[in-house]
Amino acid sequence: MKLLKNKKFWAITLGVTLVGAGVVAVAASCSSSNVKSKLSSQLVKSKDEKSFYAVYDIENFDDLNENDKKALNEAEFNVAITSAENKTENATTKGHLLNKKIYVKLPREPKAKEQLTIINKGGLLKTASLVLPDNLNYQTENIGFETQPGSGSTTQPGSGSTTQPGSGSTTQPGSGSTTQPGSGSTTQPGSGSTTQPGSGSTTQPGSGSTTQPGSGSTTQPGSGSTTQPGSGSTTQPGSGSTTQPGSGSTTQPGSGSTTQPGSGSTTQPGSGSTTQPGSGSTTQPGSGSTTQPGSGSTTQPGSGSTTQPGSGSTTQPGSGSTTQPGSGSTTQPGSGSTTQPGSGSTTQPGSGSTTQPGSGSTTQPGSGSTTQPGSGSTTQPGSGSTTQPGSGSTTQPGSGSTTQPGSGSTTQPGSGSTTQPGR
Repeated sequence: MKLLKNKKFWAITLGVTLVGAGVVAVAASCSSSNVKSKLSSQLVKSKDEKSFYAVYDIENFDDLNENDKKALNEAEFNVAITSAENKTENATTKGHLLNKKIYVKLPREPKAKEQLTIINKGGLLKTASLVLPDNLNYQTENIGFETQPGSGSTTQPGSGSTTQPGSGSTTQPGSGSTTQPGSGSTTQPGSGSTTQPGSGSTTQPGSGSTTQPGSGSTTQPGSGSTTQPGSGSTTQPGSGSTTQPGSGSTTQPGSGSTTQPGSGSTTQPGSGSTTQPGSGSTTQPGSGSTTQPGSGSTTQPGSGSTTQPGSGSTTQPGSGSTTQPGSGSTTQPGSGSTTQPGSGSTTQPGSGSTTQPGSGSTTQPGSGSTTQPGSGSTTQPGSGSTTQPGSGSTTQPGSGSTTQPGSGSTTQPGSGSTTQPGR
């Protein structure tokens, strides 16, 4: 593009010396940025006369929003110095925002009649070019963002942030937080906590614990245990077991079993059965029955009855009576007598005699004789003869004749006749 002014051509071609030697000539490209800027004709050099800067005046700095001001603080530039012989030196540099101005460091000290061209990479500032006059002079300033001797650290004006050479770490004034290049991790002074970009996780110095943003969960180094905020539950790595604060109960992953601290009792999920440490006894929820390890015996709550595995026999607490499954017979402790269900007959251990409920008659094993309670008469199986206690007389069934012991005489019922033995 060419502009016609006073019959002279002003070229805006980069790298070409502008017409108008001996005076400062400024040309600028169009920009849609919110920032109103102007490249000053006055160059600046540092007090040590080692650094040279072109200066942009930001005319509407006070009206800019925070995003625009932040962009100005991070602005980068391509700088070109073109000699009268049309030889160009190029450099890329970061601008320095200070007192509503941006200082752009030049690759070297420019000379009179040389052309200076500055292009802002982001297009925030106007591209500008000027030809340096014969009476070129500099304004000398104590630039705050110059490199510090020895440390080589660089301080940015405006933000006051300091960059360390080598590591490239940047320290922010006020908070004192330090950002590492590459990882972008930020360390806070005082606490020394480090925040990772992206995940936002924060690591505490000393303990080395790491807090995750969002969930707020905290991981301890070494053990790797993770604590959840709110519930305060702690998960152990490897086993995956979770401990609840307050109760201290621990849940195992996979089985889901929960162990209570103090008692050490363990509850199984699903069945809800609880195992006691030491005895190993297991209690079933609902019925409340308790199974003993080893014997496998099960005790019912309320009645306290105990069932033996294998035989299935059930012992009642208090009486100690034992019921056999299948027959349903009940054995009394002490006497050892056994009662049959249904008939209710009771068998005595040792003699083996059986007593019938109701009549109270007792049958002797072996002879099979039956004794009636009250009269004490004894009936013999087979003959059916009945012997009376005391007299010892024996009555035959059918004839009803009675034989007296000793004499052996027999009395017939009805006639009352008595027959003596021998006669």
